[in-house]
Amino acid sequence: MTRPAIATVLEDVRLKKALLIQVATGELRIQDAESEYTQLRSKVTMALQSLGITNPNRFQSLWDWYGHWKASLPTYQSRRDFINSEYGPVIETLEKEAARNDDGQIETPLPFSVRHGFVPEKLSTPIKIREDAPGDVRHTIIKIAVLTGWDYDDLFDLAAKVGKRLWEAPEPINILISRRNQLNILTFKWKWFEVYDFVEQIYTEMAGWHSVHESENDFEQKLNAYFEDAGVGWRLDHGQIVSRGSESFESAVHTVVPVLRESGLQTAEREIHEALRDLSRRPQADLTGAIQHAMAALECVARKVSGEHNLTLGKILQQHPALVPKPLDSAVEKAWGYASERGRHIREGDEPTRDEVELIVGIAATVAIFLSRKLP
Repeated sequence: MTRPAIATVLEDVRLKKALLIQVATGELRIQDAESEYTQLRSKVTMALQSLGITNPNRFQSLWDWYGHWKASLPTYQSRRDFINSEYGPVIETLEKEAARNDDGQIETPLPFSVRHGFVPEKLSTPIKIREDAPGDVRHTIIKIAVLTGWDYDDLFDLAAKVGKRLWEAPEPINILISRRNQLNILTFKWKWFEVYDFVEQIYTEMAGWHSVHESENDFEQKLNAYFEDAGVGWRLDHGQIVSRGSESFESAVHTVVPVLRESGLQTAEREIHEALRDLSRRPQADLTGAIQHAMAALECVARKVSGEHNLTLGKILQQHPALVPKPLDSAVEKAWGYASERGRHIREGDEPTRDEVELIVGIAATVAIFLSRKLP
């Protein structure tokens, strides 16, 4: 089997592993992923058999996997660990084969610490870049794109379309200037939000590629690592630039989504997604909309848990004092009052700050997790 074919098998195995983890941790519904899993299972089984590699698959369907984890793997982490242990040796074998050079020698792929997740702990860089894209950011985005497979000619052709309508002409080309310098000149003219539009277009184009490094995922990982290190308040999430908050905020909002989904609270989950979408709007975030959607999610959960389907969150907390232990109940009630005042009855010149909004959204997410655990 040729090297490109091995790279494709590696990509399929990684995708199959990801599907197994995502359905077992609430990120995907089985019914939404079953068809893709079935096709991948057949492809991977045949490919590994032709390579003489033992197939780790033991689940004919995602429902079989569901039965296994329900019986013996009670936590999300135990399910991740199980799948990683099953697929780790196969992926490592394929990585070695895919990394062979033309002489048949193994080229060292990624460093040991990166491949096995041993990264040094470091203090989180405070977010200092939000509605902006300084020169260093623009330059590094191009550098990361080149490191993950682009050349300057193709990048310039893609960049020339940014901000242009279909009938508008691209930027004129000066043949006396290198394509690399032309690209830098062009990107430095953009409005800040067009830089992040460009990032999304780069990912979309790369999604059609096939390479050893899973091009678009490699681009996303490198870019997000840079954004975190540089204090950029955005991250690339499966091809979309979305808002990134503080470490505590990120932990709360990205924990609440699978918890709500697993609890069957689809309306609350949808409201949280809307809150995150409002924070991610460009060129200007909808801060009051994010407050409203986050508190609506919390109110949905409180109504479900209390059985009071027509009361507001404030009334539910008053009539069901055991829902949230004292004196924390008063803190939640005050957060509700703040959200009502600043998110719904806003006064001219008194808009909430982004930090205040992240605090409210984070509180709503954390309390929603707490209340959802009271459901049978």
